[in-house]
Amino acid sequence: MRTREELLKDIIEQEVIVHATEELADFSLNHPVSGYLKKTNGENAVLDCVLDVNEDGILAVLISSFRTDKIKAYQYFPFTDIQGIKIKKGILHYHIRLQFKDGKNYVFQVMKRRTKHFPNQVQHLEYMVSVLHGQHLTDMDNHLYQKKVIRDKIFAAIYIVTLLLVEIIALFFSYNYNSNNMFLTIGIVILAAIIHFILCIAVSLYLDKRKDKHFMREYNQFMKRYSETESAEVLLNSLTNMENPPKTTQAANAFSFSMSTALYKTNRKEEALFYLDKIKTPDKEFQKAVEEQKARIKDEMGK
Repeated sequence: MRTREELLKDIIEQEVIVHATEELADFSLNHPVSGYLKKTNGENAVLDCVLDVNEDGILAVLISSFRTDKIKAYQYFPFTDIQGIKIKKGILHYHIRLQFKDGKNYVFQVMKRRTKHFPNQVQHLEYMVSVLHGQHLTDMDNHLYQKKVIRDKIFAAIYIVTLLLVEIIALFFSYNYNSNNMFLTIGIVILAAIIHFILCIAVSLYLDKRKDKHFMREYNQFMKRYSETESAEVLLNSLTNMENPPKTTQAANAFSFSMSTALYKTNRKEEALFYLDKIKTPDKEFQKAVEEQKARIKDEMGK
């Protein structure tokens, strides 16, 4: 009976490697290890994943905990994008932290022992650790990441302070109107906490959306004009001279893809590929669209 390691290797080769970028085309996938994505940019994630390395970078494939044949997303991290790798050896696991030049930060937890599903875990992990150490990437300080950490700490402090205020108000209200009903008091306190949580999430999403408010307004106008005129020259000129640059990763990816389209349709194919290479996303459908456009451009360049 085939192990999960063998099944996943075949599935990754069929669904990822075959359709991936040129830098992944020759990825051998000979040293897969099982692990978890523990944190993304300081936030807890805890997602099952398979990791492998080659001389150029790290492949991380997120998989379903319930279905062996289900791949959620994948990311390839070239060593040229990484400024620091920190490996902490625990009793049962290795913790591998990757600090990127653009501020992104990932933490993976990888099992040190072999299992019936991954019988080669120990040997493959030793190989991975030796390759990572061999990169000599030790700079873990990044002002963009630190800025995000500080912002998250401020948000956490505001959340706790406002939660305490809301709960004090809820207790005061309960004491004054239903002082003898303990169950009602507990219900009011819990309801207040839930409402506070929902409001905080809504405010956070609203503020994130506002970061790209001006960009999206300008960008949508350009894309609407392009859909009406189909003039790549006008689109390229508009995007090149935008007054409001994108601030979030999602907006930056949309901008890069549109720039690539405009450059490709104005016969500036190498520049179009450059913008596609800037796109980093875990979204499989978006990844597929990027890879299809890359393949189309490279095919025309090869003719």
